[in-house]
Amino acid sequence: MNVFISWSGALGHFSAHLITELLKRAFGEDVSPYFSPISIQPGEDFFRANQKALTSAKFGLILVTRDSLRSHWVSYEAGYLFTARKRNCMALLLGIDNVDIAPHPFAHRQLSQCNAQSLEALLKTLAAQIPADVAMAPSGFSTVATEFGQRLSGLCRADMEVQHAKDEEFGDVFMRDTELQEACDHLSEAGLTRGEIVNWMSDLEGIDQTRYAPYLPET
Repeated sequence: MNVFISWSGALGHFSAHLITELLKRAFGEDVSPYFSPISIQPGEDFFRANQKALTSAKFGLILVTRDSLRSHWVSYEAGYLFTARKRNCMALLLGIDNVDIAPHPFAHRQLSQCNAQSLEALLKTLAAQIPADVAMAPSGFSTVATEFGQRLSGLCRADMEVQHAKDEEFGDVFMRDTELQEACDHLSEAGLTRGEIVNWMSDLEGIDQTRYAPYLPET
């Protein structure tokens, strides 16, 4: 079963990674998550690959973050997924709540906070659409959803540290060492490796790696 994951920004990117891991843990090869650019082969045309994945998807998962609300790509993908016939779709809020999206078209959709409960509901919805002999029995959904809910919560807390320290006019991030340490700790708790944390932090304008290097995990 093909699942299209729509995302934008660092929080959306790493959340898509974790949710892909969750789906693989629960369903093995019975579910094929897609999210760009990871799922696009070298040399493949981005738009064509994305459109093909949208068309073939039987389920759409939209990760709604602050960056998603500003992304034309996410708006296009969400519009396609929500309006296409014979396709189920779910939208999960990450790092924001319903108040933040009030002016956005997403506000007219049923949205769920990304937590253990919504992840378990996601797994149950998918399980109802694929063969019965899946990799994990539905009785195990609660445990794995709780695990990944906690990891995704760590990503959201790290993102919150960044948002609180961001200059709204220039986009630069001014974080104290204690805030940098807390952000790195949250990302590490979410299961990100040293390299993945560096990738996350490298997207922040105004933050030099030498400042947060002492707070990175060894691996």
